[in-house]
This record gives sequence, C-alpha cells and structure tokens, in this order.
Amino acid sequence: EEAERAQQERERALERAALRRLRVIVGVLGAAAIIGTALTVGIFNQSRIAQRRAAEIQSLSLVRAAEQAFENHDPELALALAMEANKGDQPPIEVLQTTREIAFSPGVARGIQAHDGPISDIHVSPDGRQVVSASGRHSLEDPIAEDNSIALWDVATGELVQRFAGHTDGPTHVEFSPDQRFLLSSSLDGSFIEWDLETGAEIRRVQGRLPLARNVDYLRDGAMGSDGPSAILWSVKPYEGVPDPFFALFVAEMEIGVWDLQTGRVTYPFQPDSNELFIKASLVSDDGRILLTALNSRIGADVNAPYDGFETLIAWDVTTGEVLHRLEVDIPGLWSNSAAISPDGSSALIGMDGPPGNGVLIIWDLETGEHIRLDTVGGGFVDVLHFSPDGGSVYINRSGQGLEQIDARTGDSLRLFGESPFYITFSEDGSRMMSFGPMILWNPTTGDEIVRFNPSDNLEAGLLMPDGRTAITGHESGMLRFWDLGSGVEGEFAVGVQVLEGHGNEVTSATFGPDGRFAISGGGDLQPFNSPASDNRLFLWEVATGSILGRLEGHDGVIWRVAFSPNGDLAASGAQDDSVILWDVESGNLIQQWDGLGGPVVALAFTPDGSALLAGMGDPFGDFTGEAGLLLLDIQSGSEIWRSATADGTTVPEVWSLAINPEGTTVLTGLNSGGLAVWDLENGEKLRSIEGPAGLGEEVPVEGLAITPDGKSFLTGDFSGSVILWDFLTGEMIRRYPHDADTVVHRVDISPDGSAVIAAFGLPGGIGESTKAVILWDLQTGEELERFEGHTEWVRGTAFSPDGSKIISASGDGTVRIWEVANIDLFDWIDSNRYVRDLNPEELQRFGLESSAGP
Repeated sequence: EEAERAQQERERALERAALRRLRVIVGVLGAAAIIGTALTVGIFNQSRIAQRRAAEIQSLSLVRAAEQAFENHDPELALALAMEANKGDQPPIEVLQTTREIAFSPGVARGIQAHDGPISDIHVSPDGRQVVSASGRHSLEDPIAEDNSIALWDVATGELVQRFAGHTDGPTHVEFSPDQRFLLSSSLDGSFIEWDLETGAEIRRVQGRLPLARNVDYLRDGAMGSDGPSAILWSVKPYEGVPDPFFALFVAEMEIGVWDLQTGRVTYPFQPDSNELFIKASLVSDDGRILLTALNSRIGADVNAPYDGFETLIAWDVTTGEVLHRLEVDIPGLWSNSAAISPDGSSALIGMDGPPGNGVLIIWDLETGEHIRLDTVGGGFVDVLHFSPDGGSVYINRSGQGLEQIDARTGDSLRLFGESPFYITFSEDGSRMMSFGPMILWNPTTGDEIVRFNPSDNLEAGLLMPDGRTAITGHESGMLRFWDLGSGVEGEFAVGVQVLEGHGNEVTSATFGPDGRFAISGGGDLQPFNSPASDNRLFLWEVATGSILGRLEGHDGVIWRVAFSPNGDLAASGAQDDSVILWDVESGNLIQQWDGLGGPVVALAFTPDGSALLAGMGDPFGDFTGEAGLLLLDIQSGSEIWRSATADGTTVPEVWSLAINPEGTTVLTGLNSGGLAVWDLENGEKLRSIEGPAGLGEEVPVEGLAITPDGKSFLTGDFSGSVILWDFLTGEMIRRYPHDADTVVHRVDISPDGSAVIAAFGLPGGIGESTKAVILWDLQTGEELERFEGHTEWVRGTAFSPDGSKIISASGDGTVRIWEVANIDLFDWIDSNRYVRDLNPEELQRFGLESSAGP
C-alpha cells in the first residue's frame, strides 16, 4: 500500500513537472507570438509610413510640375497635374493652395471633342448664344478628311444643338444669317451651301466657277438689285504645288460672285476690265456696302518667277456693282498682302510687300479716293490686321517689331505690343483685345498684357466673345475650348477675385453688409495727407456684379473705418475730420452727422441691436493732439450716451481698434500702447486691462482686433507684424500665427464659423518694400491656408463675408477686391467651372504616373 502511494506521488510529481514544462513552452511561444505580432505591426506601420511618404513626395512633385505648366501659360495641363496631385488621402496643404490658385485663374472652362479632325473655322451667332465650328483638312497636300462636318453648339451649356453634313471636302468658312435662322458655308470641294439652322437640312447649294470655295458671307438685303437676302461668294484657283489655299499671295485667280438666296441665281459683277489682270484678294466692309479688291497681272504657275507687275486696287459699291474708286499702285513688283476697312466704311488700310522686302502702307480714303503712301517699313513685311472698334487706329504686324497700333489717318505709331499674331479680335465695347498666335488678352488702351495662354494643342481658329470674358478656340485635335478670361483687370487673374475700381485715392476700410449682397468702402489721400484732391467718399457696391451703387459725400478728411448696421439699412463712416456720419443705404442720404468728437475716428462699430454707434479716437499719423477715447452715440437722438475715462478722470489712450462681444455686454479696445482694455457697453465703465502684445514687449498700436463667435478668445494684429489669439478671460496668449511677412498688420477678422482667421499686411508706398497681402490661417492649428496676393500697395482693411465664402480687402492701390475662399467645395467648383482633361500617355510617362495609368 505504501509502495502504491509512493508510486502515485511520483506520477503526480511527473505530471507537475510536465505541466511546468508545458507552461514554459506555452509562455515562450506566447512571447514569441507577441514579439512576432509586434514586429509585424511595426513593419506594417513602417510600410504605411513609407507609402504615405512616397505618396506625399509624388504629390509634391506633381504640384511642382503643375506650377511649371502654369508659369508656362498652360493652365489646362497645370490643372490636370494639380488634380493628380490631390488624389492621395492627405495631400500636403500647399497642393491644395496651388490647385486653388490654378483653378481660380483664367483657364479652360469647357472642352469639347467637337470633331474627328482639325477645326478650320468657328463663328459666334449674332446673339452670342451659339457658336458654329467646321472641320476639315487645311492643306491640299493632306488626304481628304473623314469628318467634313459643321456643328452648332450652345455657348452656355456646351451641348451639341445640330450637326450639318453635306460637304465632301473640308469647310473653309461658316457664317450665320443676320436673323440667325440660316447658315452659310464654303468648302474645298468648291461648293457653297445654305443650311436651315433649326433642322440642319440643306436648303440650297451652288458650285463656284473655280475649284475651291474660299469664303462666303451674307450681304444686306437689296444688294445687286436682289429683292431679298443674298450672299457674296469667293472661289479661288491656287498655284500648282502650293498646299495652302488661303494665302492670298499664292492665289493664281479669284472669282467673286453674288448669290441671290431667293432665286438661287449667281452673278459675277466684280470683274477686271483687262485680261491682263486677275482678282487676287478682296474684302467686304462691316456694313456690307463696299467691296475692296486687289488686282494683279498674271504671273503664271511658277511662284518663284520674278515679278515686276503693278497692283490695282478697286473699291466697289456692293449695292450697284459700280466702281467707286480705283487706285493704281505705281511701284513695280509690289503686291498687297492684307487690308482692313474702317468700321464706318470711310477708309481702308492696305499692307503691301515686294522685292527686296520693303513693306508699304497705303491709307485710302474711300469717300474721296485720295490716298497716302507710307514707305515706312523698310527691310520687312507689313501685315494689316484690324481697325480699332472706334475706327481711330489700326493694328498691324510690322517686320521686326511685331504688333503695332498706328493712327488711322496719319499712320503715326501709337503703341508697340511686342508680339506678332496671325489675327486679332475685340470685345464689343473695345476694352479688350485678343490676339491669336500667340494667344494673348490685351488692354488695347494701355497696351498691357492681361493674360497669356500657351495651349499644347495647336490652335487653328479663335474668337473673343462680345462681352470680352470668354474666348473660344478650335484646335488641330478637333477640340473646341471655351476659355474663362475673368473680369479683365490688367495683370490679374480675375476668376475667384473681383477688382472693384472707382476710388480716387487709397482705400482704408471695406466690409460686407449682413446679407452679403452689398459692400461699402472708404478712404482718401494719405500722401500728402488730406490734400484738397482727396477722395473722401464712401462707396456702396453690389457684390454680385461689382458695380457702384452709390458715392456718398460728406467727410472733409480721410475715412478710416466703415460699418453696416445689423439689419443692413444703415451704414456709418468715421474719418480724420473728427466726425462720424450715418447713411441710409438705399437712398444714399446722410441721416446724421456727429462733428467735433475730439479726434480722428479710427475705430467704429454698431451695437448688436443697431441702436447706437461705438467710435474710437486716435491718430494713425502719430501727431494726435485731440481728446482720445471711446464714445457711444445714440442713433435716434444723436446724443452722446457716454465717453470712456480712466479711474482718475483723464481720457483713455488712443483707441485704434474695437470689438463688441457676441452678447453685446462688453467692448474690447486695442490701444496705441500695445495693450487692450475691456469696457462695460452699457455705461462705459472700464472693467479691466489686458497686457496683450505690450506684455510681450511689443508696445505698438493694436490696429487689428476681433472676437471669436463664442466670445471665449480674441485675435489681435499689431504694428510689429504679430497675429495672436488670446484667452478673453485670462488674457493669456493661446497661439501666434506664423508668417514671413515682415511688415505691419492693419486689420484682422475671424470667420463666422470660427474656423479661420485673416490679417491684412503692408506698408504705405515710399516707406519700403513689404508684403501686400491678406493671409488666411486655420484658427485651431495656426496653419497657413492661403495667401491672397494681387494688390500693388499696402492692404489696409479686410473682412469675411457673412457666410465666410468671401474675403474683402481695401488697399492703398485704390482698389477693393473680393476673393473667393478655398473650402471643401473647391473640387465641386472645379467640376462645375473647369475642364479637367486626362493626361496623355507621353505625359503619364514624363510625370511618373505610367504605372498607375492602368492597362
């Protein structure tokens, strides 16, 4: 029995030992598993970090390429690359900033694959609502294209309205009828066709007497004795071996016919009176009254043969077919290569070339037949492009000098543009001019370049819409592009920013009304201060259109601050003349004026209930001798409710800024000393002082001040350049907003939702170079989100719109600007307002995206 117990004890000991070994093994395996899991997680995390880093590097690389494309004036490629850069989970903030800058700049609003082949011509309808495009081969050496169609497009939507098929070779020109019911086209197949615009049906066609139909245009009713509408037709026969059927110099023969669109009959009334002459070029005046033809002696098929013939110019009356004037150009070997007729048909300018390359300009009075020959282009060609809309000047291409504006009567040079375009076109009011080849939008009055484009797709045809805000181009690829050109301020990208002009001097303050529909601004002449020419008016603007609704006069000094009442019915302005004026917004009438307040009014705000105005006095010029302080003024009675004072009865230091808390119980003021003070709004009692920037050693005026929507913190901007968020209760600094703008801060504001802050920077001209911008930061993180640049002088005022979608800025350059704020809807905006194309295979490879392109 004892032996059995001993045996059992041994067995239990072995079991315990086995259990201990098992536990050790399990423990080791568990530890190994934990270590393995940790290593796996670590490796996975390192892999994810590496992947994120690689994605960030690629995103930054793509945005650098986008910036380069943008600098090279190719916004279409730039936006395509910027959108690729945004495809990562968390692209760097600068990627978003660059994308915003590119998207809100002039660029392609819409791209349409209109045709399968090159676009040969585009034309806009008389009402500007439709555009027609034609496609076909451009050179006689090219094979006949498969797509020889004409297409009608809706300008607003880009939708195809109608397609016209009937030509067997490339259309060369398309033209709308004046009533916009019909369409005319000419073609390399030699035919002219009139189409029904609504149905797309062919109404009638005629074949020209020469092989190629070069051009077609509607004439006025009654031309050449017709009872109804008629058209003028141009047929040409080019030299053998010359591929371009449109270059007038190489046209061996031209026939000009008049097509009666009621009877279908074609006549040829404009004929040379000698068998030794042929028509080589022609032009109809804008009013359809005059036809100008250039006649030359036949020189055979050899385009390189010496030429010593004479040129004859004839002006015809289109209505009767009679010769109005005839001009024999008595210079052997000289030929016309271009011409333009003034808008009123009273004169023409003809450009002529000839051996040894000496260009000649001829100004021809079409009313008297007299002419002036200007041998002013020695050593090169001269190409006449276009009269100005007012007829006072002409734009020419001069060899070695490029585009030039000359006086239409004397030929005197007025302005050089420095480029050599193929053709130009104007907006309806003549304020904007677009040149094609290169594609540049100009201010024709000043000669300033507004914006330039360098599309990678070869440009074949282009036009500027009558409003000057849109250009339409046709390309070799068959693409039709609609370009958004913005508002037209020289040197500025105006999509995403409105530039409001009208002030005669610096603008010191601007703000939005409570519903965001209106804005007000004020300013005056600061250099020299308060000169007799100072524009001390308050301007009322309509935000949607940028138009001036009112210019309100009443101050005798620079306006420093402006404000809207809470309901938007009233506006107020404070000025250097120690006054505050209350205005009726709808009528622009002066309602109340407070004079002799004791000092320049540099801070101003309505109370939340709109019953009173709070005014702060100081002097930005530093020579204050008046009575500084803070005033509360009753709007109804015009009486002074209270004036702030220190405990010992003396007035407070200069007040440079103020803000009322959301509850409407207290007022915070920024002082010229760098400190701040809190006041009871009801009685004007000073509640406490806050060291603010002065406590950080920045004893400089606090000109920018705003309280957050929750009232818990406030923002300051001062003359040291600091932008700081503070705790309202403790006065302690929460956050400093970093920037590299080594200059003064004039205004700050906080977005209505409390998510972002802005500050206006700059020094007056003459003091030194400085940043002239509004900077936007994330309120919580302090991260710079955007920088709004474009003002050419200091930015003195800035504010958010009520919905936070816009920022207004006032500047010493005399302008007010309204900026779109980047937000989560940026990509929705791009989707609705910009054409984003796919990168082609070569671009995918070049920018390192080939592996992600897919099969």
